[in-house]
Amino acid sequence: MKVQSIPFRELGFRSLFTDYLAQEAGACEFYELHPFQEGAARKRLDQLNDMDDSGHMEQQETFRASLVQALEAFHQPYAIKEITRRQILKLKNPTTKVVVTGQQLTLFGGPLFTVYKIATAIHYARLYEEELNCNVLPVFWLADEDHDFEEIRSTRIFSASSNLVDLRCNTSNCPNDLSGGANDEINASHASALHASVPNEEKPAAEIYPSEEALKSVFEQLGKDLPDTDFKEHLMKRLESYYSPDHSFRDAFALWILELFADEGLILCGSYDDSLKKLGRQVLKTYTEVARSFYDRVQEQSQKLKEAGYHEQVHPMLSNLFLYDDQKRRIKLTLDNEGWHAGDQAIQGDDLKKIADKSPETLSPNVLLRPIFQDELLPVLAYVAGPSELAYYAQLKHVYPLFGKKMPLIIPRFSITFVEPHIERAANQLPFQYPEYRGRTEDLEAAYIQQTDNLDVNDFFSAWLEAIHDESERRKVKISLLDKTLLGTASRAESVYKNELMKLKGKMIRSLKKRENDQIDRIQKVRHHLFPDGNLQEREISAIWLLNKYGRKVLDHMTEHLQGQVPDTHKFIFL
Repeated sequence: MKVQSIPFRELGFRSLFTDYLAQEAGACEFYELHPFQEGAARKRLDQLNDMDDSGHMEQQETFRASLVQALEAFHQPYAIKEITRRQILKLKNPTTKVVVTGQQLTLFGGPLFTVYKIATAIHYARLYEEELNCNVLPVFWLADEDHDFEEIRSTRIFSASSNLVDLRCNTSNCPNDLSGGANDEINASHASALHASVPNEEKPAAEIYPSEEALKSVFEQLGKDLPDTDFKEHLMKRLESYYSPDHSFRDAFALWILELFADEGLILCGSYDDSLKKLGRQVLKTYTEVARSFYDRVQEQSQKLKEAGYHEQVHPMLSNLFLYDDQKRRIKLTLDNEGWHAGDQAIQGDDLKKIADKSPETLSPNVLLRPIFQDELLPVLAYVAGPSELAYYAQLKHVYPLFGKKMPLIIPRFSITFVEPHIERAANQLPFQYPEYRGRTEDLEAAYIQQTDNLDVNDFFSAWLEAIHDESERRKVKISLLDKTLLGTASRAESVYKNELMKLKGKMIRSLKKRENDQIDRIQKVRHHLFPDGNLQEREISAIWLLNKYGRKVLDHMTEHLQGQVPDTHKFIFL
């Protein structure tokens, strides 16, 4: 493997992201600290230690012990390796910190960037552990309360013929009667029997179970479209063992991710868990009291972003809470001048605060409140974010103090495009740089023709024929002086020569057209693999495509090649 770094600006990333990576003051002011600045990790560590010291040590020890107990129970169904068990136990030590990342729980692990996020978290946990001389653990936050079913049930791969294939668990209402059938311990500890009438669109990911029929269909398609390789059979068997009617989308995703990073000591966490939700209830209680201030501060920060020429990633809303009803439907809470509402039902502020205290499992934070809740549960040294996450964190700097906290380091995840050997060979025969392939195919083709159309065949042969005619006329003069009867033969020789040139001209035209068509085919091929549908490969293609072609070791090789790298540029990795 070799690595080529490309500035994000050349790939069309938004200015807030690129300015942040460039450490420009106008962007950095929206964040507490910048991870690439010297001593930033130490400053963040000091912040965390100061916040810990402000509380009672006995309370901290009790909280840490409860956290470890809750995480052990959370992982119990997943048959984790001993290394992960030891990692969890390290959280009892008050000096232990974590690097967190997270993502939606998409089918088969989702797009490649999910793997890159985890690899970045592991990478920085190791770096910070060495730099700070304390335990720093990688944590993946399962978005198990997300209810975007369309995103959860879908993913994409390249087929054997290199076509884009959409894989989708085509079921609108998966059965949830878990009282019979396989007595799976995951179901016992993570799920509750819901009424089958509740559509998946209203449930959290932890409660969505794919039907046997839907899974049969998606695996048939996967088996047909996934290229045949030495790794395919094993990959299919592992996916089928995890994605089953007995496992929710959350649990299937968790099992798959833990297998991919089995030896890295990756810890999982999520908010759809009664014990973990109770440990974070102080944030939910506080939020019920400061919701309007939270909104005002996000609104003010969003306005500053726009005034600075940046974009507002998430539109601020007065309420950032959901409420679960008795069927576990995730209902948006609203807040207006009259107070809180769940649909048509009014809820007094004091009553909502009591719910947060006594029954926090019935509440669910949205995308803006989730980071605060996450930092309440875990000693977060840094969060590994994608470009969109990094953008909405910029809206949150001034809400952290409402909860007695400060924003952690926000580390951009590694951004990667894998270049296969046949794609590299094709690209080497074309005049474009890799970032240029994100443009439209039509524009690339036009640019290629303009760059290479430097031979006008008609002018080329017209000049040649004219030169032959002039030379023939000069020589005919000498021939006529010797023997005028030979002029006819000389003219016929000239004619034969011209006829052969015209044949050559036809062959050149056909050759140029073939070469042009071959090159246009190469343009389409390279663009399709590097920027499928005009987007970065990492956003469109599932990791299972890469694993099927190159096996699990491709991730180890990737990790090796990222050593010493900084995620301040996009990496093209050549296989």
